[in-house]
Amino acid sequence: KIHELELTNADLSINSSGMWLVGSNDTEKANLNGEIVLTKPEVISNYLPRRVSQKTRNWFERGIKSADSVVGSFSYDGPLSNLSLKSNRKKIQFVANLRVENLDLLFSSKWPEINKINADIEFRNEHFKILNASGFLDKSELISVSGEITDIFSKNPELSLNGKISGKFQNFIHISNNSPIVNWLWGATKNATGSGQSDLNLNLNLNLKK
Repeated sequence: KIHELELTNADLSINSSGMWLVGSNDTEKANLNGEIVLTKPEVISNYLPRRVSQKTRNWFERGIKSADSVVGSFSYDGPLSNLSLKSNRKKIQFVANLRVENLDLLFSSKWPEINKINADIEFRNEHFKILNASGFLDKSELISVSGEITDIFSKNPELSLNGKISGKFQNFIHISNNSPIVNWLWGATKNATGSGQSDLNLNLNLNLKK
């Protein structure tokens, strides 16, 4: 039994407790619960499981520009040895619930950066989720945005984002002209001007690039 295990380096600190069992054939299993503080969120890609696809790892590395310290909790229940065996990996139950604030994120090189994101994020085995996020895309406000990568181990991962965006219509024209939207609208916004306030639904599906 582990009463308390503390791990600390320049990037993060982990405080956990639980059970660590070694079987008669030297197989290892753990049931751990703990708290985590990630003081350098921009290096989170260094701590993702080895099996995470390179495209997903690159997205985290390239996209996370800066943020306040990320805090949260985690639990792990499953084997620690022979993880090359698919049957062993299927036995793992891993969940991490984290809170991120003031995150600057370049979610795609073809879109403007999203700034000052406040959100809850969840890792649940292969599933990554963004919950109830707010922030700013250019000068427009993002409201109640959710997102997910259904399989961070996939060789062809996809990110989906859904929510609402609110701002001046001129801001939407600027976003359009600096994103793929301008082509979706056959260039209609290139020389356009606008006034007034707009509230739009946000629905994006992006293939994560290498």
